[in-house]
Amino acid sequence: MITDETVSALRAIFAEGYRADKVIEHTLRTHRAWTTRMRGEFVTAIREAVRWWRWWWFCAGERDGTYLDDPSEEAIRRALAAAGREHPGGTPAIRASFPDWLWERGEEEIGAAWPAMADALNTEADLFLRANTLRTTADELCVKLRLEGFSSEPVPGAPDALRLRGAKDVFGTMAFREGLFEVQDAGSQRIAPLLEVQPGMRVVDACAGAGGKALHLAALMRNKGSIVALDPVEWRLTELRRRAARAGVDNAEARVLSDPKKLERLAGKADRVLLDVPCSGLGVLRRNPDVKWKLTKPELDHLCELQARLLRSYSRMVKPAGKLVYATCSVLPSEGERQVRSFLAAKAGWELEIELKLSPGENGGDGFYAARLRRI
Repeated sequence: MITDETVSALRAIFAEGYRADKVIEHTLRTHRAWTTRMRGEFVTAIREAVRWWRWWWFCAGERDGTYLDDPSEEAIRRALAAAGREHPGGTPAIRASFPDWLWERGEEEIGAAWPAMADALNTEADLFLRANTLRTTADELCVKLRLEGFSSEPVPGAPDALRLRGAKDVFGTMAFREGLFEVQDAGSQRIAPLLEVQPGMRVVDACAGAGGKALHLAALMRNKGSIVALDPVEWRLTELRRRAARAGVDNAEARVLSDPKKLERLAGKADRVLLDVPCSGLGVLRRNPDVKWKLTKPELDHLCELQARLLRSYSRMVKPAGKLVYATCSVLPSEGERQVRSFLAAKAGWELEIELKLSPGENGGDGFYAARLRRI
């Protein structure tokens, strides 16, 4: 699909540095007259182009090292025209459409399993819903969605999840307006249950973001007890409050954490802490394919340092015999199990209870790592 809108969008992403999801959102907003089919074709075209950008650029005969160097509209059109073209050459990194440094990092940390994992990361992600069990069940939601013209199916290992079939606007449904579900990856839905929360507990979601996992925790707690949702960015918490109101969640308090010293007020007071740390996002490349082009090695190294710091700091909130779940949507051991091993080696009084490693594409979900730690 080579249109002026497609070329313009890709130039905004690769030459001007805008995020792909924001460019897609802006384009759709400015072309409200497009049919559902046209909108779907545009989104698919952009995501596929971003995903395979380096390979298409190479197949078009462009010089490989220039694929991120302010590509012109003419070069973008040539790359798009090369989609699906056979080519006998190219290194494994080029053929899989990854930056060299990131491909090498994957080989170093993941080893022989990396090429297959990279292939999985280059596929389009499924769309999953989480039934809001404060108001419905997955079975009931499936029936309600069917009445609105949506086909869905249950997901093994995620009892509240439904896999949605077909590309339709699920946010326009009555079920969404009634707060019967949230859009949440099936792998992501397996993180909150690891905390083993119970109604009445005091829980801290230490890096809450827009609140997807906090809302899941509220449902697991049956709206009883308290959830303190922390994040340094106000607009994310504003979104969390809006979503909580729609879902009927009233035991979650969103707090902006601008001063790390305020953590001391929560020291030793939480039954459970969820620490879903900032990370590279390499486990969710299927949903955000431009991450691999925007991420840099220094940024990844900085994230690893930040993760270690947050784990040391936020673990202080947990009561004796309480539990913490460290989670990341990355497939790299340096952001997952290595962080946990380093923490346990340096910090007495903690034990590892369970680890969860989800490969991208497993049951259609994204790649995640999580570990539940118990304070002795």
